[in-house]
Amino acid sequence: MPDWLEEREYCEGLENIKYKKCDNWAFGNVNDCKDNAPAGTVGWQACGIGSSPGGKEPGHTAAACSERTDDFKCAWGQNCFAITGKSKDTKCDPTSFEEDKNICDIYSTGITYSKCSNWANNDPNSCNQSSKKPSDIIGWIPCAIGSDPTTTSCSPYSTEFNCKWGQDCFAVKKYDTSSSGCDPTKYEPLVSEQCDTAGNKLSYQKCVSWKNNDPNSCNQSSKKSSSVTGWITCAVGSDPSTINCSPYSTDFNCKVGQECFAVTSLKTDESCEKSVLVKVQETTENIVKTLAAGGSDIYLYGIIGLIVLFLLLIIF
Repeated sequence: MPDWLEEREYCEGLENIKYKKCDNWAFGNVNDCKDNAPAGTVGWQACGIGSSPGGKEPGHTAAACSERTDDFKCAWGQNCFAITGKSKDTKCDPTSFEEDKNICDIYSTGITYSKCSNWANNDPNSCNQSSKKPSDIIGWIPCAIGSDPTTTSCSPYSTEFNCKWGQDCFAVKKYDTSSSGCDPTKYEPLVSEQCDTAGNKLSYQKCVSWKNNDPNSCNQSSKKSSSVTGWITCAVGSDPSTINCSPYSTDFNCKVGQECFAVTSLKTDESCEKSVLVKVQETTENIVKTLAAGGSDIYLYGIIGLIVLFLLLIIF
């Protein structure tokens, strides 16, 4: 019967490995170890003479060993070890998660994250496998070394673990694309009771700093006033008091390359003079309606001709 030396242990990755060295085999037969295995043996490991698992055996501090196996693989001319325990152990896990940070990323998304560092065996998978991994993690963001999720040097957020060696790894606890605290959209001070070029008096706010440069954020933002009744779009640099704007619309119609104005009130007001262009448009519409109604005598055509000529003289 062989001698089983003192049980020793070492860390391999996240696991704590326990073993006993089989010594003084009966008649030099290594199978004596297998036939008299210690209680609780879960596997075997063969090492070169002078070596031991993890190099932890006194006098055998090298670590030239074969892979651990469930089956007995020891042979003559080797050191033979019975694996007597194998389990995850926090003392074998150097992985750490830094203090939570709450930030807005470049896409105006609210993120709470914790950086995973001190990977076991320099393996990023330890972030996902570690018993220290917080229970409230919902996803991951890998970034270039020295970067974090506030920068452009990161991969997209993923619910699947996607960290790799040569990156910084961030565990995400909150990912809120609708976070009001990260919404850069702004509304400038209200302009009250201003005349437009169509004979209306209106109040409006200019919408600026669109989220992700998307004008739809004006309509979607929680900062939009509940008093908004419609929208007016204008050429860049213009406002609703000029002729460089589209008509008022109750439907949202702002687009990239325009100024966007949220209208809170609009009513016809006789004190607001209509522009010449609006007058011409209205007159033309009236002429078309008259012709459509069948007024076709020459006198009517003469009057129409004079009106058009008069309007052209005003314009030019």
